[in-house]
Amino acid sequence: METTALRRARRWFWTLTTTAVLAGGTLYQGLRSTAGPGAGVTVLLSSLTLAASTIQAARILNGLTGAPRSRCFATAAGGRAGTGVTAERTTPGRPERTYGL
Repeated sequence: METTALRRARRWFWTLTTTAVLAGGTLYQGLRSTAGPGAGVTVLLSSLTLAASTIQAARILNGLTGAPRSRCFATAAGGRAGTGVTAERTTPGRPERTYGL
């Protein structure tokens, strides 16, 4: 990633983390308040905000700290890792199967 993209991703990560913390506090207050339409709307909106910001922050964190992603990994058997597809012919006279990514 470029330096600008890394800074932008880190900034969004911390913005989303702060949003999740604030939404968690609002959800707590909404759950403690007396039952009513206002409390219901507060709980609904804060729980949706909490879920969305937490999921997106986790995706950004995974992109920042996770291993680099590659579409195709070579294996000793000549196939793709994790797909169970090898480059060998299984039936004589039939062309080998190809699976594109």
